[in-house]
Amino acid sequence: MSIRNLLHSVKGPFIICLIACAFSAFFSLFNGLLISFVIDSVLNNQAVTNFVGKWIINNLYPLSYIQDNLHIIALIVLAVNLIIALFLAIRYYTQFYCGETIAFNIKNALYASIQKLDLKTNQNFNTGDLIQRCTSDIEIIKRLFQNQIQELIYSCCVASFAIAILFSINLSLALIAIIFLPFIIVYAYFFFNKIRKVFKYSDEKEAQLTSYCQEVISGIRVVKAFDKEAYELKRFDQVNDDFKDSVFDVDKVIGSYWASSDFLCYTQIFIVLIAGIFFVNNHAITTGEFVVFLSYELMIVWPIRNIGRILSDMGKCKVSFKRINEVLNSKQEDYTSEKDVIIEGNIEFKHVSFAYEKQKVLDDISFKIAKGMKVAIIGTMASGKTTLINLLLKFFDNYQGEILLDGHNLKDINITSLRSQISCVLQEPFLYAKSIKDNININEDVSLDMIRDSARKAFVHDDIMEFNDGYDTLVGEKGVTLSGGQKQRVAIARSLLKESAILIFDDSLSAVDTKTDKSIRDAISKMNINTSIIITQRINSAQDADLIIVMDKGKIVEMGKHQDLINNGQLYQTIYNIQTKMEV
Repeated sequence: MSIRNLLHSVKGPFIICLIACAFSAFFSLFNGLLISFVIDSVLNNQAVTNFVGKWIINNLYPLSYIQDNLHIIALIVLAVNLIIALFLAIRYYTQFYCGETIAFNIKNALYASIQKLDLKTNQNFNTGDLIQRCTSDIEIIKRLFQNQIQELIYSCCVASFAIAILFSINLSLALIAIIFLPFIIVYAYFFFNKIRKVFKYSDEKEAQLTSYCQEVISGIRVVKAFDKEAYELKRFDQVNDDFKDSVFDVDKVIGSYWASSDFLCYTQIFIVLIAGIFFVNNHAITTGEFVVFLSYELMIVWPIRNIGRILSDMGKCKVSFKRINEVLNSKQEDYTSEKDVIIEGNIEFKHVSFAYEKQKVLDDISFKIAKGMKVAIIGTMASGKTTLINLLLKFFDNYQGEILLDGHNLKDINITSLRSQISCVLQEPFLYAKSIKDNININEDVSLDMIRDSARKAFVHDDIMEFNDGYDTLVGEKGVTLSGGQKQRVAIARSLLKESAILIFDDSLSAVDTKTDKSIRDAISKMNINTSIIITQRINSAQDADLIIVMDKGKIVEMGKHQDLINNGQLYQTIYNIQTKMEV
């Protein structure tokens, strides 16, 4: 998918908008010719020279009649301006419609793409950069289709029509009038290429600033706890200064263009003025024609000059196009598999190996989990425990070996079907800035009684009722209102409400005490959950499991039940002894 594909929905209105731009530009030129006709022919009784005046006396009224009835000219001017107003109304309506529709479509497509990015690709983008792509980059593109293209078309049409009129008034003076135009156009072209590079650098610095601000605001409690306000202010000052310098670079380039283009434009106007006076004195053109000539000269110079500004904005747009297309065209998870399965809970890993960024994380992993089993995975830090779960949830699919769910190859199962039947509680659960009730019930509309029942099973109901607003308590951004243990238990309640075939705890009981830990596990064992997997550092959390998998450095080093591993295991026994001594 690309932005180009998203533009088809506004193709018709956009074409109408461009046509309206062209016609409004065309009719806007009539007023100057009418002025010339009135000054020279109607008032001074000179020969009719411009095509507008000729059309009026040949198709509407004779010159003598108009001279006796000047209100006719007023009515013609009114009619012309009404036509201009009509086309302008069409232009403005369609251009705003196109701009807002395109922005809406891009936002939807971009948000959908971000949601579907595979985990590895998602990690390549920092949050601040993605936010900027979803906001300022889209806004720049919206302005392109809402204003800048229309202005470009309007300016080109006005300049083209005006040049034609100048040549119809006086060939020699017209050649003088356009002498600098090629230089302005060429200069604008080179400026367009220059501004694109400068803006890209500025955009990158803005993304860094956005990311830094988001990072500091999210971690403000840590900053305060470690008395690092002064340090963070110093860091912010440096990042902000880099962004300021990049903006100054953009401003310097733009400023140099305006200054130099203004010099060329005013020089051209001055030359035309001197030449025009000479032509009038020599009776090559009339005074009325010269007045009109000057007005149309300005219609050429300033639109051509304005093209440079539009091209600079288009240079910015090109950068924004590229940044958004990077997300839209990034690798996404495969949702196209048509194989929907009903998961019962049988899991099998067959010689599974996985490497992340050329670093081997899992090495020849093989095990079976039967339906209804309680399995614990324990081991050292960075042993690959969480990676097993990431593979099971299809966050990564570039592994070697085979993973089977109820005999079905995991790679063949539709992602939506898979994840709808698996619940996973993370060590650091994400909570929305909503009420506790809304954080528990994020999957579907259920009764408050069911929400409370899940909260009781997660042993968080009593904590919730201690808040003044109970289940309507707002948890704040990222659940700041709740303690670490409360956040974990709210997330557990959310997963229990789902009643999935497979329930996974990814070290998600680490912030609760051992008593609450056991109570939650006992409650889960009584539920209709086919298979549960607990990743933990606690022996106490693992010892009741039907199967304990012990991992170290990406390999399974021991498997069995608690007592068997105590008697015959090495790493498990070591962990058990250390934790037992710590408890004593």
